[in-house]
Amino acid sequence: MNARGATVGVWIGSVIVALALAVGCASPTGVELRPDAELAQYIASAQNAFRLNSFERAARFYELALQRARAIDDSQEVGKQAYNLAAALLLAERPADALPYLTEAEASFQQVRRDRGPVLLLRARALRAAGQVDAARAEVQKVVELKTADEIHCQGWLLFGQMAYEAKDEAEAAKALSRARSFVTPDPALRAGVAALAGRVALLKDRADDAGLEFDKETELFRQAGRFRDMAESLQRAAEAYVKAGDAALAGQRYYRAARSWLGLGEPVRALKTMESALGAIGSEDDAVWGPEMAALFEEIRNTPVAGTRTEKLE
Repeated sequence: MNARGATVGVWIGSVIVALALAVGCASPTGVELRPDAELAQYIASAQNAFRLNSFERAARFYELALQRARAIDDSQEVGKQAYNLAAALLLAERPADALPYLTEAEASFQQVRRDRGPVLLLRARALRAAGQVDAARAEVQKVVELKTADEIHCQGWLLFGQMAYEAKDEAEAAKALSRARSFVTPDPALRAGVAALAGRVALLKDRADDAGLEFDKETELFRQAGRFRDMAESLQRAAEAYVKAGDAALAGQRYYRAARSWLGLGEPVRALKTMESALGAIGSEDDAVWGPEMAALFEEIRNTPVAGTRTEKLE
């Protein structure tokens, strides 16, 4: 699976924010340590790149931050920056490269007696992205058995449910959904993940209309969370569900909104692919559900400059 997809993009981001804490945490004796200026600069640069979805650039800065943390012998920062580097590499679609840093992060967290749950969860995601599904399941099992935060337990069950969905195991996916709901927090991004899994379980039960409703919930929760790329992807999922349910009008609206979002996010190629999916799913531009606003958006997308050149079509 693409590491930037919903399963990764949704939940890793919230964990990274939790672990990318300010430099200069209290020492074991309670004496405040003076922040290291060089480390703080690398972390700030990495976080700025991460916010711009420039994951390769973020990884380079997190690597510098990790090297600095090693140099000053700060085990807590070594753990945090190794984790952040692994997350950036995973989002840059380099899961195999992420795994060694997670080993270092886990060892450092054990040394300073910090919760290992986020590290185990991220390792499960990296293993799954690397195609090691059985190993990923085993890692998720460790997560759900660990004494850790409810958010991490919830994410672990959501990941387990996603893998069950991909294996078309309705019973296991439904079980995972139930367990995830028991640990969900008010965080809208986490609640969006629960809605996404509920939608997938509905698809396994051949209830495409219910799936569309769940993906609509996911869309709204991502909007509340400010996760607009994830929102655009959930709109596409909703559109596909409504196509399966035979509701061309609702499908067309979701495709239109998804394409409009991708265009606004500066991704005209994604926008074009979404509109082409709409054409394939709901008919030609002459179809009754293809309103004038959709035709106008399609034309705008096809005339959008890409890489500094104007093009009539992006195909």
